[in-house]
Amino acid sequence: DRPNVGDLKSLKGIENFKYLKNIYITGATALEDVDLSSNTWLETISLSLANGVETLKFPVSADYVNPVKVELIFSDPAANVGPTSLDFSPLAKHVSSITIKNAAKLSDMNLAGCEQLALLDIATGLDALTTLDITESPLLVDPAKVLFGEAMKEVACTAAQKAALEAAYPNITFGQSGVESAI
Repeated sequence: DRPNVGDLKSLKGIENFKYLKNIYITGATALEDVDLSSNTWLETISLSLANGVETLKFPVSADYVNPVKVELIFSDPAANVGPTSLDFSPLAKHVSSITIKNAAKLSDMNLAGCEQLALLDIATGLDALTTLDITESPLLVDPAKVLFGEAMKEVACTAAQKAALEAAYPNITFGQSGVESAI
């Protein structure tokens, strides 16, 4: 039997579990903020939430031994829930997989330094996320492991990523980050 986490409002105290490797939370309807910044040994972060977490802080550390997998699923896409911004740079050298579903308010995602990221699934319910920079995630070249939703319009990427992904996503503009057109 799993405990009922429906009324869980806070993860206060989780910072005391420094060596926690996996966190799975399903069905929390009242959870507001998640601060995992002290949990420097996490390998799996899996949150399936009924309501929106407004802020999510990831750990910053070199304690990771294995790749980190992040899965964030919000149960009701019509509820317009979830954070407006996610910064994965604290996990940069260790995150290997990111799946986010139904985070309707998410409009900014920072993947800076995520050089081990090989799977990115943001295909379902991310209506506000229209641009993304994947240039620092060179392993994102397999269209079966890079899933964009219909809202995605522009992706800053390397030439190799553009060559690998643009045929799978003809409605997305792929290009290099920070390149200005010549006048």
